[in-house]
Amino acid sequence: MHLALAQRLHHDPTLPDEMHELLDGVWGAFLLGSIAPDARVSTGIARAETHFYEYRPRLEPPPVIEMLRRYPELRRDSLHDPEHVSFIAGYVGHLQMDQVWCEQMLFPYFVMRSHSADDSQHHMMRIFHILMAHLDQRDRDNLAPDNYDVLCQTIPNRWLRFISDPDLCGWRDIVASQLAPGAQSRSFEILGKAAGMSPNELRWAVDHQLDQVWMQVSPEVLNAIETEMFIQARAAVIHYLTGV
Repeated sequence: MHLALAQRLHHDPTLPDEMHELLDGVWGAFLLGSIAPDARVSTGIARAETHFYEYRPRLEPPPVIEMLRRYPELRRDSLHDPEHVSFIAGYVGHLQMDQVWCEQMLFPYFVMRSHSADDSQHHMMRIFHILMAHLDQRDRDNLAPDNYDVLCQTIPNRWLRFISDPDLCGWRDIVASQLAPGAQSRSFEILGKAAGMSPNELRWAVDHQLDQVWMQVSPEVLNAIETEMFIQARAAVIHYLTGV
């Protein structure tokens, strides 16, 4: 989802011309920033250290604000390297996207409903991960093929104090390896582990049990939430890049 949103933002006609020029010149850094928070998956870093929130119905303070409060050196007016600026802008977009997803999708449609007598937490989280795997499969088919080369060639240079360069490169390579020509996605493996399912079980569920997902959240609601994710992520990236 994050790579797809980054790609959509890159081509968004409402983005100011100077921001298009920045992203065109250092697109790989923005792309890496858009996936960087999830380096926690391969490193074991706590979510709160890379995403700046614990799961709650409402995230206060907002993760973007909390990150820049903890690490003021990442504010736009403190950075001068275009690659570093683009990377943090991608990171900001990821955090804002996750905030909308947590507050508008995860909690109201899955976490809160898992507290009812009829829906166990295990069942609801299983359905949630089926949804996530479905979305990942959908978005992967729409990614530009040149993202593989661009991502592989992007080398961080002490851009974060809380994720090391080797850890960023390790996660970059895990993601990029799935974008290579003819490569297979590892999403069923990664998401299946979180859901307590084997990759094959999760793949089968995506192919045969999406009706259980739509019983929890309709395609129309999903579309509305994804639209809001894009709108808010775009606004957050523009806000960051303008240094307001």
